[in-house]
Amino acid sequence: MAPEGTSAPKDSSNYSGLLHGLTERDAPPFRVGEPSLTLSGIMVFGVGDTSGGVQSEYDGISSIQEPPATDYVPHAPIRIDDNTDFAAVASSGDGSSGNPWVIKGWDIDGTGFGYCIYIGNTTDYFVVRNCYLHDASGGGSDWPFFYDAGLFMFMVQNGKILDNTVSNNVEGIWDSWNGGNVIEGNTVSSNTNVGIGIFGCWVSDVVRYNTVSSNADGITFSMSSNHVVSGNTVSLNPGDGVYLITSSSNTIINNTLQGNGNGIYLDEFSFEGPTQGNNIYHNNFIGNTQQAHEHDDGIGGANFWDNGYPSGGNYWSDFDEAGEGAFDGYSGTNQNILGPDGIVDSNPGLNPYPNIGGGAGAQDIYPLIEPMGLPEPSAYDIPIPVVAEAGDWVFISFPYAMSGNIETVLDDSVYGGGGTTWSVAKWYNPQTPADPWKTYRFGSNLNDLATINNQMGVWIRLDTHDGGTLTTGTIGDYSTTDVVIQLYAGWNLVSYPSAISRVGTDTLPIEVDFVAYYDAAAPYLITDDLAPGDVTFSEGNAYWVHMPSNVPWSVVP
Repeated sequence: MAPEGTSAPKDSSNYSGLLHGLTERDAPPFRVGEPSLTLSGIMVFGVGDTSGGVQSEYDGISSIQEPPATDYVPHAPIRIDDNTDFAAVASSGDGSSGNPWVIKGWDIDGTGFGYCIYIGNTTDYFVVRNCYLHDASGGGSDWPFFYDAGLFMFMVQNGKILDNTVSNNVEGIWDSWNGGNVIEGNTVSSNTNVGIGIFGCWVSDVVRYNTVSSNADGITFSMSSNHVVSGNTVSLNPGDGVYLITSSSNTIINNTLQGNGNGIYLDEFSFEGPTQGNNIYHNNFIGNTQQAHEHDDGIGGANFWDNGYPSGGNYWSDFDEAGEGAFDGYSGTNQNILGPDGIVDSNPGLNPYPNIGGGAGAQDIYPLIEPMGLPEPSAYDIPIPVVAEAGDWVFISFPYAMSGNIETVLDDSVYGGGGTTWSVAKWYNPQTPADPWKTYRFGSNLNDLATINNQMGVWIRLDTHDGGTLTTGTIGDYSTTDVVIQLYAGWNLVSYPSAISRVGTDTLPIEVDFVAYYDAAAPYLITDDLAPGDVTFSEGNAYWVHMPSNVPWSVVP
C-alpha cells in the first residue's frame, strides 16, 4: 500500500515542524481530523536514561536523571511543616507532578534535633534523594515532631525517598498517617529501633529495592493496608525482618530475608484488629532464627503464603534438601505428574512447608526448591496492526528497559519467527527543529539514527509482515525505577514505558495542554488535539504531547 498524501492539520501552528524533511517516498505522513478507533500497534519517542545518569546513547539527548552524589554537603536538619516550606530548602522544582521539589546531596547530622528531615502536612510532589541522614537524637519520643528519625513523614503524600543512606538513628525512615509515597533504593542500617516503618497509612506505599540491615527490626507495618513490599534485602535484624500488625491486604514479594530473628512476623490483637489477606510469595527465607510466624488471636482471616500453582510460594533454606523432606520429582497442581517443576513435592503429592509458627495453621503449599533470582529477561512482542501491509509505515514501541543498535533490537529473526521485516526507520528529535527526523536505512552509510531504547519510538516501513508482532532481538524487562522523559515546548512524540495503563491526567505533567495519538486502525492518521483526561496511556503506544514549556515527565513503571 503506497503512503497517503499529507494534509494540513487543523491547528497547523501546533504541528509546525512535524513534517519537516519528510519526503513522499520514504516518510510516514500524518493527517488529523478523523476519529480514532484503537490504540494498538504504536511506538514511542522520548529521552533520558535513568539507569545511571550518563548521557544517552543517541545523539543530542542527555539524561535528566542526575548521578548519585558522591560527596555529601553538610546541612542543618530540615523541617517542613507545609507546602510553603519546600522552596527554602529544595534545590529545584515547583511541587508539581512533572517538576517535584528536590532535596538532594545533603549530609545531615540530627544530633540534638530529634530528626534529620521532618516533612509534615504536605500534598506537593517532592523527592529526597542521595542524602546521608544520621545520628538523629535528643528528641526523645515526642511523636511525630521529634521522633529521633533520619526521615519522618507525617500526613504526607506524593513523596519519593530515593537512594539515601540512613543510619545510626533511633528510627530510620517513617511514614505515618496517609501514605501514597515511594521508598526505594535506600540503605537503612544500624538504627536502634526500626529501619523502615509505616504507621496508620491507608493510601498505598511502595517499599522496594532497599537494603535494610542491622536495625532492631527491619520493615514494620502497623494499622496499614494495601501496600507493596518488593525487591528488598532485609538482613541481620535481631528482631523481625518484616513485621505486620493490624495490617491487611499487603503484598510482600521478591524479598530476601536473611539472618533475622523472625523473617516475617504477622501479628494481631483482638483489641486492635486483624492482620489478614496479606499475600506473601516469591521471597527467599534464608537462615532466620524463625523463618516465619503468624499469630492467631481468633479474629483474623487467612493470609496467603503462596501464589498458587504454577507460580509457587517461597524459598525456605530449611526445606530444600531431601533430608528435610524436600523433593522435586513431580509437577502439576497436586504434584502427581512425573517430572520436576521447581516446587517441593512428596514422591508424589503436596508437601507444604511445615515450619510457619504461631498456631494459625499457616502453610506455604507450593514451597520452592531453589531460591528466587531476578526475573529472567525476555524478548518483547511489539504489536503490529493486523491491517498493515508490506510497504506500510507502522508506529512501534517496546516498554522493556533495553537499548542497542536499531537493527539488532528490531530483528524479528532472533526470538520471533522472522516474518516481520523492515527497511527504513525514522525517529523525531524535538531538539533539532531544523532537522528533526532522524533516519536509518539498511545498507546506507548516511544514517543518523543508530541506537534506540525503551524511551524512543520509530516509524518503520514494513517489507514483510507476519500478521501480529515484531519480536525484539534483544531481551530485557520493565524498568525498576521511574523513567524520566524530557518534554520540550511544542509537540513531543513520546513513549509510555510502563506496564500500568493510566489516564493522561494521572501520569502527565499538569502543564500538558494537548495529546494526540496514532490510530492503528487507519494507518498514517493521528487524532485531533485531545485533552489529557480524554486519553488512556498504555504500553506499546505512542503519543504526541504538546507543551508550552520544557518540563520532565516521570513515568512510574
